[in-house]
Amino acid sequence: MKLSRWAKIAAPIVFGATIALTIPTLAAVGQNSPPGNAVAFAGNATLVAKGLQVTVPVQITCPAGVGGQINVNLSERSGKAIAQGYGYSQVGCTGQPETLLLTVNAQNVVFKPGTALATASLFAFCFSGDCNATASQSIRIAN
Repeated sequence: MKLSRWAKIAAPIVFGATIALTIPTLAAVGQNSPPGNAVAFAGNATLVAKGLQVTVPVQITCPAGVGGQINVNLSERSGKAIAQGYGYSQVGCTGQPETLLLTVNAQNVVFKPGTALATASLFAFCFSGDCNATASQSIRIAN
């Protein structure tokens, strides 16, 4: 299909006008939107019960009055095996950052002091917007 000379000129102009009109609207929506949910690791994890459990500090932020659940998964090389564990807790959101201590239970092999891959997922039960948040990083497991 061959485009006319006018179509070749008009297409970029229409595209540019659309972008120019959309960008200020996006900024205005961001100014009026409630703060989103956030989850982050808040320091080193701690071994409990000789590695059968690990306490993991997690900081969450979600809108006041919203409830939900926070899940934490840990994986760590432990000798020739991989130690894995899972922990969760129900949460009541205050709208302010809160630090929770989640207990992760070893599933197959005990955890040892060292570095583990940690993933935290916040699932908040809200009525609009994106109510979930996830963080994944290496964390230190200490005695």
